[in-house]
Order: sequence, then C-alpha cells, then structure tokens
Amino acid sequence: MLEHKAGAAAHNVLGKTVHSLFGVNPMQPGKAVAGETLKNLKRVLLRTLVLLIDERSMLSSMVLGAAEKNAALGAHGGVHEADDWGGIPAVVLVGDDFQIPPVESRGGSGKGAFRLMAGDRRAVSHGCKSNVEAWGARQFLKLSTHVMELTSIKRQDESETEFRRILADTRIGKQTKKDAVVLDNLHKEKRNS
Repeated sequence: MLEHKAGAAAHNVLGKTVHSLFGVNPMQPGKAVAGETLKNLKRVLLRTLVLLIDERSMLSSMVLGAAEKNAALGAHGGVHEADDWGGIPAVVLVGDDFQIPPVESRGGSGKGAFRLMAGDRRAVSHGCKSNVEAWGARQFLKLSTHVMELTSIKRQDESETEFRRILADTRIGKQTKKDAVVLDNLHKEKRNS
C-alpha cells in the first residue's frame, strides 16, 4: 500500500508545492520570508518567465497572497518587488473551483477562488501586501480575468456514462443516495472481498 505524502503530485511532475517553492509557512502564511529561504527563492526564481500553479481550488487567499508577496521579493533577484509576482510575465492558475476547497489554516481563513467568484469579496477592498489574505483575494480576481473553460472529460471513458453523470452531479452538489451506493460499491476493499 502506498502512503500518501503531502506534495507527492508536485514531486511526480518535478514541481514543488506552493508552500515549498515560495517559502510560505503553513502555520503562519503571512510571515515574511527571510534568510536562507529568501536566498534560495531568489536563486530559483532568478530567470523565471512562467509560473503554473495547479489545483487552485485548494489555495486559500492567504496562501496565494503570501506566495505572491514572496515571489515579488525573490523573482529576478528581487529587483521588481513592486510588481505583481516580481515581474514574472506569465502566472497561470489552473483548476476546478468546484473541487476540493482550501483547508482552514491557523491564523487565516480558507476563503478560496470559488467563494470569491461567488461574490464574497469583502476583504478585497483592503488589499495591500501587508494583508496577505486580502492581497491573495485581489490576486485571485486579477488572475481570473482571462479564463479558459475545458468542457471535455478526459478522466473517464465515454462508455462510463453512469459514472460520468454521477461525477458531474456530485461536482455541483446534486448527488443522490443511489449515487452514493454506486460509488461505495466501487470501493477497493469491497471489490477484493
């Protein structure tokens, strides 16, 4: 049996987690990056032209704000600190906002892109880099001005019509008890007994 490790998906594609790359402290996302962490961030982001951040639904506005703030300190040697993302020309957030929401973090909220896009924008008006949660909310909104919606399903075969319907309904909160039974019967332990 494989043990789940945080960051395994990032590791598998030779990437890094947002926390790891940008030196975001999971317990205190707003804590300033400094010392060896900042030195390493400057080295890693020295010539960065594109940032691709996956699973945006799992990012809280506080973590996104801290990542942007730290990126601005480190990108291109920190000489474009006043520019969003330190002047990195292309920053792309990818993900399905109907999927896993951000985890509530100590000292911050789990407000992510879905809640912001649904109209919960109270913190945005106070958005400055010293308030990383409000700054992250502004970043979500700014990075959502150019959106591409993917409409074809690639994870399930076209012949799996019932399973595709169940997943589509679950995604928008319309699952039924019958759907739950079908999904429960797919559980590995039940298939092997």
